[in-house]
Amino acid sequence: MNRLRIGVMINDSHQPAWVAAMLNELLSSDIAEICLMIRKALEPCAEQTFARKLISKRTNLAYLLYMRMDRKLFQPKRDAFAPVDIGARFANCPTIEVTPIRKKFSERFPAEAVEQIRSHNLDVILRLGFGILQYRGRPARLLGGDGRQLRNRGSVAATPRGVGSRYAAGAGPVPDTTVVGHL
Repeated sequence: MNRLRIGVMINDSHQPAWVAAMLNELLSSDIAEICLMIRKALEPCAEQTFARKLISKRTNLAYLLYMRMDRKLFQPKRDAFAPVDIGARFANCPTIEVTPIRKKFSERFPAEAVEQIRSHNLDVILRLGFGILQYRGRPARLLGGDGRQLRNRGSVAATPRGVGSRYAAGAGPVPDTTVVGHL
């Protein structure tokens, strides 16, 4: 039986604990294998002063303070959002660093990156990073994690609970690959 070939798009190797648990489940399954990690090449950013950080977060400052207080008072036994380094677990997995071309509200992959990804012959790509993706000027067509159709006017693939969509030829980041959005 052929195993499902999966690619994973991430921003960096530090992921929430729930993502690490999900990827570990995939690694230990008999029906799927993670064949490619697609990592976003991050641009270095200038260090901000405390005052600049405060000004940039002023719109949700009350919420951030509430969340910090809530975490200190009511610490969960297992935090699903605690950062976990998955780099060592996927050290032997092929990795592609992609510097996306940024537009105002979206990103797109350079043609070379698309060809590199296509060469791995993936069945599914889990998008756990990057922003709004476009391919050839059209929005990447995805279904949300709850099955709602977000940007898909094409045919929907038969995937568990409708969390993915099959791209029409040439419409998605990598044609003929199912891309699953943030789950």
